[in-house]
Amino acid sequence: MGTDVEMWCEVKRDAWEQVSPPEEIAEIMECRNYTLFAVIAGVRADDRAEDCFPPISELKGIPVDASPAVREELGNDAENEPVGWLSLRELNEFDWSQTRQGRGYVVPELVKYFEGNPLGFPDEVYSVSDSSRLGVEVRWRETAEQMAGGFYRKVIPWLRTLGDLDCVRIVFRFC
Repeated sequence: MGTDVEMWCEVKRDAWEQVSPPEEIAEIMECRNYTLFAVIAGVRADDRAEDCFPPISELKGIPVDASPAVREELGNDAENEPVGWLSLRELNEFDWSQTRQGRGYVVPELVKYFEGNPLGFPDEVYSVSDSSRLGVEVRWRETAEQMAGGFYRKVIPWLRTLGDLDCVRIVFRFC
């Protein structure tokens, strides 16, 4: 059993309003990316990292001025769940270029793709294991931008089109 995220976008006009993202953005916002979870809220760090990116913010709970639509989506039990939110300003000010050291295990045939501790996870390799039973330990470096993938490349740019840095935010719940 893993951890998932539900994520909503809000824009402040007179009051906060929920905004529905395009389908491609919505799919990215509901990904299972444990390293991203650790970056946005310090939740569920990636076991493959020797060091973790510092979280943008610890969980802040439900925004006191959350839109009625988001409050309804969260439901009555949300006060007892891991809920947080980040403004577009917080997402913009985070240093997405910082790197961390990744490690894992692969079958011997794949070791060549990790020679020299490359920056970025090699495209030729689908995944690594956290179990030494698989074979040989390998290491690679990756930036927060690389690790966030579509969230950085597509979600954040979409959020920027919605309004000012302090008038756009994401609200999320881990489940």
